[in-house]
Amino acid sequence: MKLPTKHQITKGSATLKTRISNISPVDPSPQLLNSLLGHYQKGQYSNAEKLAKFITKNFPKHPFGWKVLGVLYGQSSRRSEAVSANQKAAEFSPQDAEVHNNLGNTLKKLGRVELQNLGIRGQTIYLKN
Repeated sequence: MKLPTKHQITKGSATLKTRISNISPVDPSPQLLNSLLGHYQKGQYSNAEKLAKFITKNFPKHPFGWKVLGVLYGQSSRRSEAVSANQKAAEFSPQDAEVHNNLGNTLKKLGRVELQNLGIRGQTIYLKN
């Protein structure tokens, strides 16, 4: 068996480092989530929205960014966007009662009827009046 040359080892190591550096974490850091919550709690809604959009773009399966976006959109009368964001949050966190409550309240303001099947899969069905 022939051993790799020093050049081949160095080249392979550089490729491995590139691959490792391109791996993104699955969840946002606690600091990022706390920053989002802090902006929201301080009433810095513009900053909170920007950070929530950043989180949903970079961590699209994490529910907290979607949840905050849903609340922010609902507060600013962007109810259609609020429904979409809350549906995403419910999809990624089906046991979060607060998300379902936010979604239900937004649908109610839009005059839509909500039917929920909170079975094993946590599926939600929406119907228009």
